[in-house]
Amino acid sequence: MAAEKFNLSHWSKNHFIVFILLCIADSDNHMDEEEIIEITKLIKIDGDIQQVVAEVHAVILILPEEYRMELLATKKTQFNLSIEEVENTLHTIEDIILADTSIERAEIAMYSKIKKILEA
Repeated sequence: MAAEKFNLSHWSKNHFIVFILLCIADSDNHMDEEEIIEITKLIKIDGDIQQVVAEVHAVILILPEEYRMELLATKKTQFNLSIEEVENTLHTIEDIILADTSIERAEIAMYSKIKKILEA
């Protein structure tokens, strides 16, 4: 897996949630500033959200979609999200999709893939 190039052992659940949201934001191969702003507003974490976003974004930029989905499935198992956390994440994804006022097919396709993995 291409993600093996990164040391992700220190990732927290917050890193994972940011990863999911950045997958959506970058699903059209263009991350809008509005999407990044929305992500930083919606995520409540201890520490520097900008640093977490930058770190996770570096991973997003390098990984092809298939590896992103593989990593998502692996980390989902590791972090064992509750039903409430999954629902909150899916609602947040919907907010991210609407953040730039345009809904792209790629975003909808990525949302469907992520939803399937998270609800499995």
